[in-house]
Amino acid sequence: MNGPALGAFRTQSLSPGDGCLALLIQKVVSLAGNRDIVGMEYLLDRKGERRLAAYFHRIGEVLRTAPQRASFATYALGLMGDGERKSMEPMAARACPNPEGVNAAHERLTYFTRGAEWSDRDVRREAARYALAAMTAREPVTDWIIDDTGFPKQGTHSVGVQRQYSGTIGKIANCQVAASLTIATRTEHVPVDFALYLPRAGPRIHRGGPRPTSPTR
Repeated sequence: MNGPALGAFRTQSLSPGDGCLALLIQKVVSLAGNRDIVGMEYLLDRKGERRLAAYFHRIGEVLRTAPQRASFATYALGLMGDGERKSMEPMAARACPNPEGVNAAHERLTYFTRGAEWSDRDVRREAARYALAAMTAREPVTDWIIDDTGFPKQGTHSVGVQRQYSGTIGKIANCQVAASLTIATRTEHVPVDFALYLPRAGPRIHRGGPRPTSPTR
């Protein structure tokens, strides 16, 4: 692959007032010097960088303010990065080159995900449109797939987490469960919506002992 196109992010502001978003992408790219982007589980060439910037710009138009757009980019890059923990504090630490600024970056991310006024439904809808446009340009849609997915968890503080059966894991485990809608062509598929399953507090009781709740109940 070719090296990152650093100049594309050093000179381009994605839209008026979005300089902070362009600078954030520039910072991530600059960490790699003249090599492919590091800190991700895959590599981005010049074309990939342009697509990433265009995607952030498209989602940014749904968000209200420049700080929200910058926080979204930080969060998205944190999810794509190779860090094991995908919670706010380690994401902020990886995105912030100055250790003294990590607390402030953490507060901004936390506020963006928990307190800022923006529509997650509108963001997810725009992301789905982006993915579907690329997929259906190659092949027509053949299937709509509804399924449940389990997300293993080590702690108990995440919303919806408890010991419950997960088909993904194949057993009862400490996890979250989400129902998903996926749209597929003959050779590709993309998840377009998720809804987190919120179980009742505690397992149901039946003859023979406790039985954990499941998404189908």
